[in-house]
Amino acid sequence: MQELAFPIIDLHCDLLLYLAIIPDAQIDATKDIGVTLPYLKAGNVRQQTVAVFGKTDKHSVDWGVKQLAEYERLLQREEFYAYTALRDQQEQGIGLTLAIENASILALEEEPVEKVFSRLDHFLAIGKRLFYITLTHHTENRFGGGNYSTVGLKRDGERLLEYMAAHHIPVDLSHTSDALAEDILNYIVQHNLQLPILASHSNFRSLRDHSRNLTNELVQEIVHRKGLIGANFLRLFLNGERPESLLEHIEFGLTHAPDAMAFGADFFYRPGISAPERQPLFFHEYEDAGQYPKILEQLRARGIDEAALHRLANGNVQRFMRDIW
Repeated sequence: MQELAFPIIDLHCDLLLYLAIIPDAQIDATKDIGVTLPYLKAGNVRQQTVAVFGKTDKHSVDWGVKQLAEYERLLQREEFYAYTALRDQQEQGIGLTLAIENASILALEEEPVEKVFSRLDHFLAIGKRLFYITLTHHTENRFGGGNYSTVGLKRDGERLLEYMAAHHIPVDLSHTSDALAEDILNYIVQHNLQLPILASHSNFRSLRDHSRNLTNELVQEIVHRKGLIGANFLRLFLNGERPESLLEHIEFGLTHAPDAMAFGADFFYRPGISAPERQPLFFHEYEDAGQYPKILEQLRARGIDEAALHRLANGNVQRFMRDIW
Protein backbone atom coordinates (compact mmCIF):
# COMPACT_ATOMS: atom_id res chain seq x y z
CA MET A 1 0.00 0.00 0.00
CA GLN A 2 1.38 3.41 -0.98
CA GLU A 3 2.41 5.58 1.96
CA LEU A 4 0.29 8.70 2.43
CA ALA A 5 2.19 11.94 1.96
CA PHE A 6 -0.51 14.58 2.16
CA PRO A 7 0.67 18.09 3.02
CA ILE A 8 -0.62 19.12 6.43
CA ILE A 9 -2.36 22.35 7.41
CA ASP A 10 -2.68 22.87 11.16
CA LEU A 11 -5.01 25.47 12.64
CA HIS A 12 -3.46 26.22 16.02
CA CYS A 13 -0.23 26.27 18.02
CA ASP A 14 1.50 28.48 20.59
CA LEU A 15 4.93 28.61 18.95
CA LEU A 16 5.12 32.42 19.11
CA LEU A 17 4.51 32.45 22.86
CA TYR A 18 7.30 29.90 23.34
CA LEU A 19 9.74 31.97 21.31
CA ALA A 20 8.72 35.22 23.00
CA ILE A 21 8.87 34.36 26.69
CA ILE A 22 11.02 31.24 27.19
CA PRO A 23 14.72 32.03 27.73
CA ASP A 24 16.96 30.54 25.02
CA ALA A 25 13.96 29.26 23.05
CA GLN A 26 15.03 27.98 19.64
CA ILE A 27 12.97 27.25 16.53
CA ASP A 28 15.45 24.46 15.71
CA ALA A 29 15.01 22.70 19.07
CA THR A 30 13.44 19.27 19.47
CA LYS A 31 12.37 19.38 23.11
CA ASP A 32 9.67 20.99 25.27
CA ILE A 33 7.36 21.99 22.39
CA GLY A 34 6.15 19.86 19.50
CA VAL A 35 5.95 22.48 16.77
CA THR A 36 9.53 23.54 16.13
CA LEU A 37 11.10 23.40 12.68
CA PRO A 38 12.41 19.79 12.77
CA TYR A 39 8.96 18.51 13.77
CA LEU A 40 7.17 20.63 11.17
CA LYS A 41 9.43 19.24 8.45
CA ALA A 42 9.06 15.65 9.67
CA GLY A 43 5.27 15.97 9.64
CA ASN A 44 5.10 17.50 6.15
CA VAL A 45 3.41 20.59 7.58
CA ARG A 46 3.08 23.11 4.78
CA GLN A 47 1.00 25.71 6.57
CA GLN A 48 0.91 26.41 10.30
CA THR A 49 -1.38 28.91 11.95
CA VAL A 50 0.53 30.63 14.76
CA ALA A 51 -1.71 32.13 17.43
CA VAL A 52 -0.79 35.18 19.47
CA PHE A 53 -1.86 34.34 23.01
CA GLY A 54 -2.04 36.21 26.30
CA LYS A 55 -3.82 35.78 29.60
CA THR A 56 -6.31 38.46 30.58
CA ASP A 57 -4.11 40.49 32.91
CA LYS A 58 -1.94 43.60 33.01
CA HIS A 59 0.69 41.99 30.75
CA SER A 60 -1.61 40.82 27.96
CA VAL A 61 -0.84 43.63 25.50
CA ASP A 62 2.90 43.32 26.08
CA TRP A 63 2.70 39.61 25.36
CA GLY A 64 1.01 40.40 22.08
CA VAL A 65 3.72 42.87 21.07
CA LYS A 66 6.49 40.37 21.82
CA GLN A 67 4.82 37.56 19.87
CA LEU A 68 4.19 39.75 16.84
CA ALA A 69 7.92 40.54 16.83
CA GLU A 70 8.69 36.81 16.87
CA TYR A 71 6.40 36.29 13.90
CA GLU A 72 8.33 38.92 11.95
CA ARG A 73 11.60 37.32 13.03
CA LEU A 74 10.51 33.90 11.77
CA LEU A 75 9.69 35.38 8.36
CA GLN A 76 13.30 36.49 8.04
CA ARG A 77 14.32 32.83 7.86
CA GLU A 78 14.39 31.07 4.50
CA GLU A 79 12.31 28.15 5.83
CA PHE A 80 9.19 30.29 6.39
CA TYR A 81 6.99 32.67 4.47
CA ALA A 82 3.75 34.56 5.16
CA TYR A 83 0.86 32.35 4.08
CA THR A 84 -1.91 34.74 3.09
CA ALA A 85 -3.50 33.22 -0.03
CA LEU A 86 -3.98 29.80 -1.62
CA ARG A 87 -1.48 30.54 -4.38
CA ASP A 88 1.22 30.67 -1.70
CA GLN A 89 1.02 26.89 -1.38
CA GLN A 90 3.13 26.60 -4.49
CA GLU A 91 6.04 28.24 -2.69
CA GLN A 92 8.79 26.32 -0.97
CA GLY A 93 8.98 26.25 2.78
CA ILE A 94 6.39 26.44 5.52
CA GLY A 95 3.68 29.07 5.38
CA LEU A 96 2.76 30.91 8.58
CA THR A 97 -0.59 32.59 9.17
CA LEU A 98 -1.32 34.80 12.16
CA ALA A 99 -4.29 34.35 14.47
CA ILE A 100 -5.27 35.74 17.87
CA GLU A 101 -6.14 33.53 20.82
CA ASN A 102 -7.78 35.81 23.40
CA ALA A 103 -8.57 39.32 22.23
CA SER A 104 -7.26 40.63 25.57
CA ILE A 105 -3.88 40.96 23.85
CA LEU A 106 -5.42 43.89 21.94
CA ALA A 107 -6.34 46.08 24.91
CA LEU A 108 -6.25 46.04 28.69
CA GLU A 109 -9.62 45.81 30.39
CA GLU A 110 -9.67 49.51 31.31
CA GLU A 111 -8.41 50.88 27.96
CA PRO A 112 -10.86 52.49 25.50
CA VAL A 113 -12.24 50.10 22.91
CA GLU A 114 -10.67 52.19 20.13
CA LYS A 115 -7.32 50.71 21.21
CA VAL A 116 -8.60 47.31 20.15
CA PHE A 117 -9.17 48.46 16.59
CA SER A 118 -5.96 50.47 16.23
CA ARG A 119 -3.93 47.48 17.40
CA LEU A 120 -5.86 45.19 15.08
CA ASP A 121 -5.03 47.54 12.21
CA HIS A 122 -1.37 47.12 13.15
CA PHE A 123 -1.68 43.32 13.23
CA LEU A 124 -3.16 43.37 9.74
CA ALA A 125 -0.42 45.70 8.51
CA ILE A 126 2.18 43.17 9.70
CA GLY A 127 0.46 39.87 8.94
CA LYS A 128 -1.76 40.96 6.00
CA ARG A 129 -4.39 38.46 7.17
CA LEU A 130 -5.64 37.01 10.42
CA PHE A 131 -6.97 33.48 10.16
CA TYR A 132 -9.26 34.02 13.17
CA ILE A 133 -9.74 35.75 16.48
CA THR A 134 -10.76 33.94 19.67
CA LEU A 135 -12.52 36.55 21.81
CA THR A 136 -11.70 34.94 25.15
CA HIS A 137 -9.56 32.29 26.78
CA HIS A 138 -10.53 30.32 29.89
CA THR A 139 -11.91 33.25 31.87
CA GLU A 140 -14.19 36.23 31.36
CA ASN A 141 -12.87 39.40 29.74
CA ARG A 142 -14.27 42.65 28.33
CA PHE A 143 -15.56 40.83 25.23
CA GLY A 144 -17.41 37.92 26.84
CA GLY A 145 -17.13 34.69 28.78
CA GLY A 146 -14.42 32.07 28.41
CA ASN A 147 -14.95 28.33 28.54
CA TYR A 148 -14.77 28.17 32.35
CA SER A 149 -17.49 30.80 32.75
CA THR A 150 -21.20 31.14 32.01
CA VAL A 151 -20.99 34.74 30.72
CA GLY A 152 -22.22 35.59 27.24
CA LEU A 153 -21.37 38.32 24.71
CA LYS A 154 -20.61 41.86 25.94
CA ARG A 155 -20.87 45.16 24.08
CA ASP A 156 -17.13 45.31 23.31
CA GLY A 157 -17.46 41.81 21.92
CA GLU A 158 -20.26 42.96 19.63
CA ARG A 159 -18.13 45.81 18.32
CA LEU A 160 -15.22 43.44 17.77
CA LEU A 161 -17.44 41.06 15.76
CA GLU A 162 -18.49 43.97 13.55
CA TYR A 163 -14.83 44.88 12.90
CA MET A 164 -14.03 41.26 12.11
CA ALA A 165 -16.89 40.97 9.63
CA ALA A 166 -15.75 44.14 7.88
CA HIS A 167 -12.19 42.79 7.61
CA HIS A 168 -13.06 39.17 6.71
CA ILE A 169 -11.65 37.70 9.93
CA PRO A 170 -13.44 34.53 11.12
CA VAL A 171 -14.43 34.09 14.75
CA ASP A 172 -13.02 31.13 16.65
CA LEU A 173 -15.35 29.40 19.13
CA SER A 174 -12.74 27.17 20.78
CA HIS A 175 -12.60 29.07 24.08
CA THR A 176 -16.13 30.42 24.36
CA SER A 177 -18.56 29.64 27.11
CA ASP A 178 -21.68 27.93 25.81
CA ALA A 179 -23.50 31.22 26.40
CA LEU A 180 -20.92 33.21 24.43
CA ALA A 181 -21.03 30.77 21.49
CA GLU A 182 -24.82 31.04 21.36
CA ASP A 183 -24.72 34.83 21.63
CA ILE A 184 -22.14 35.11 18.85
CA LEU A 185 -24.24 33.01 16.50
CA ASN A 186 -27.37 34.99 17.35
CA TYR A 187 -25.59 38.32 16.85
CA ILE A 188 -24.32 37.20 13.44
CA VAL A 189 -27.87 36.35 12.37
CA GLN A 190 -29.56 39.40 13.89
CA HIS A 191 -27.11 41.83 12.31
CA ASN A 192 -26.61 39.90 9.06
CA LEU A 193 -22.84 39.76 9.51
CA GLN A 194 -20.82 37.92 6.88
CA LEU A 195 -18.68 36.30 9.55
CA PRO A 196 -17.34 32.75 9.13
CA ILE A 197 -16.94 30.56 12.21
CA LEU A 198 -14.61 27.77 13.24
CA ALA A 199 -13.35 25.94 16.31
CA SER A 200 -9.62 25.94 15.67
CA HIS A 201 -8.62 23.48 18.41
CA SER A 202 -11.60 21.68 19.96
CA ASN A 203 -12.86 18.12 20.34
CA PHE A 204 -16.31 16.64 20.96
CA ARG A 205 -18.24 16.79 24.20
CA SER A 206 -20.27 13.68 23.40
CA LEU A 207 -17.01 11.69 23.64
CA ARG A 208 -15.36 13.66 26.46
CA ASP A 209 -17.52 15.80 28.73
CA HIS A 210 -15.39 18.92 29.09
CA SER A 211 -16.37 22.57 28.64
CA ARG A 212 -13.59 23.04 26.07
CA ASN A 213 -15.19 20.45 23.81
CA LEU A 214 -18.02 21.16 21.38
CA THR A 215 -21.63 20.25 21.99
CA ASN A 216 -23.41 18.36 19.21
CA GLU A 217 -25.54 21.46 18.58
CA LEU A 218 -22.47 23.62 18.06
CA VAL A 219 -20.91 21.01 15.78
CA GLN A 220 -24.01 21.15 13.60
CA GLU A 221 -23.92 24.97 13.53
CA ILE A 222 -20.30 24.86 12.35
CA VAL A 223 -21.22 22.33 9.67
CA HIS A 224 -24.23 24.38 8.58
CA ARG A 225 -22.08 27.51 8.28
CA LYS A 226 -19.32 25.64 6.40
CA GLY A 227 -16.78 26.20 9.16
CA LEU A 228 -13.87 24.15 10.49
CA ILE A 229 -13.12 22.01 13.53
CA GLY A 230 -9.46 21.39 14.42
CA ALA A 231 -8.80 18.19 16.39
CA ASN A 232 -7.01 19.02 19.66
CA PHE A 233 -4.25 16.65 20.84
CA LEU A 234 -4.27 17.53 24.57
CA ARG A 235 -5.01 14.59 26.88
CA LEU A 236 -7.30 16.78 29.00
CA PHE A 237 -9.80 16.97 26.14
CA LEU A 238 -9.49 13.27 25.23
CA ASN A 239 -9.75 10.06 27.22
CA GLY A 240 -6.55 10.63 29.17
CA GLU A 241 -5.79 6.94 29.61
CA ARG A 242 -6.13 5.82 25.99
CA PRO A 243 -3.98 7.26 23.18
CA GLU A 244 -6.38 5.91 20.57
CA SER A 245 -9.02 8.31 21.86
CA LEU A 246 -7.43 10.98 19.63
CA LEU A 247 -8.22 8.80 16.62
CA GLU A 248 -11.75 8.26 17.96
CA HIS A 249 -12.41 12.00 18.16
CA ILE A 250 -11.12 12.47 14.61
CA GLU A 251 -13.27 9.57 13.37
CA PHE A 252 -16.30 11.07 15.12
CA GLY A 253 -15.64 14.35 13.36
CA LEU A 254 -15.18 12.69 9.98
CA THR A 255 -18.54 10.98 10.49
CA HIS A 256 -20.56 13.96 11.76
CA ALA A 257 -18.64 16.87 10.18
CA PRO A 258 -16.68 15.41 7.25
CA ASP A 259 -16.27 18.71 5.42
CA ALA A 260 -15.20 20.57 8.57
CA MET A 261 -12.56 18.33 10.15
CA ALA A 262 -8.94 19.45 10.25
CA PHE A 263 -5.98 19.41 12.62
CA GLY A 264 -5.65 21.95 15.44
CA ALA A 265 -3.14 20.14 17.63
CA ASP A 266 -2.54 22.99 20.13
CA PHE A 267 1.16 22.25 20.67
CA PHE A 268 2.64 24.55 23.31
CA TYR A 269 5.54 24.73 25.77
CA ARG A 270 4.99 21.60 27.83
CA PRO A 271 6.95 22.60 30.98
CA GLY A 272 4.81 25.75 31.15
CA ILE A 273 2.05 23.78 32.89
CA SER A 274 3.33 22.15 36.04
CA ALA A 275 0.05 20.69 37.36
CA PRO A 276 0.95 17.05 38.13
CA GLU A 277 -2.59 15.82 37.46
CA ARG A 278 -2.26 16.96 33.83
CA GLN A 279 1.05 15.29 33.12
CA PRO A 280 1.87 14.22 30.54
CA LEU A 281 0.00 16.94 28.66
CA PHE A 282 0.03 14.97 25.41
CA PHE A 283 0.16 11.26 24.72
CA HIS A 284 3.77 10.44 23.94
CA GLU A 285 2.63 8.95 20.63
CA TYR A 286 1.16 12.31 19.55
CA GLU A 287 3.21 15.01 21.25
CA ASP A 288 4.76 16.66 18.20
CA ALA A 289 3.96 17.68 14.64
CA GLY A 290 6.17 14.95 13.23
CA GLN A 291 3.39 12.45 13.97
CA TYR A 292 0.89 13.58 11.32
CA PRO A 293 1.90 10.97 8.70
CA LYS A 294 1.58 8.23 11.32
CA ILE A 295 -1.85 9.49 12.35
CA LEU A 296 -3.06 9.43 8.75
CA GLU A 297 -1.78 5.86 8.36
CA GLN A 298 -3.47 4.79 11.60
CA LEU A 299 -6.75 6.29 10.46
CA ARG A 300 -6.47 4.54 7.10
CA ALA A 301 -5.88 1.26 8.95
CA ARG A 302 -9.13 1.92 10.84
CA GLY A 303 -11.04 2.13 7.57
CA ILE A 304 -10.98 5.86 6.74
CA ASP A 305 -10.70 6.30 2.97
CA GLU A 306 -8.03 8.43 1.32
CA ALA A 307 -10.47 11.08 0.12
CA ALA A 308 -11.57 11.75 3.71
CA LEU A 309 -7.96 11.77 4.90
CA HIS A 310 -7.03 14.29 2.22
CA ARG A 311 -9.85 16.58 3.38
CA LEU A 312 -8.65 16.20 6.98
CA ALA A 313 -5.01 16.90 6.13
CA ASN A 314 -5.58 20.04 4.08
CA GLY A 315 -8.61 19.93 1.78
CA ASN A 316 -11.22 21.25 4.19
CA VAL A 317 -9.00 24.15 5.25
CA GLN A 318 -8.27 25.02 1.62
CA ARG A 319 -12.00 25.07 0.88
CA PHE A 320 -12.57 27.37 3.87
CA MET A 321 -9.83 29.72 2.73
CA ARG A 322 -11.23 29.85 -0.78
CA ASP A 323 -14.56 30.88 0.71
CA ILE A 324 -13.19 33.67 2.91
CA TRP A 325 -10.05 34.84 1.07
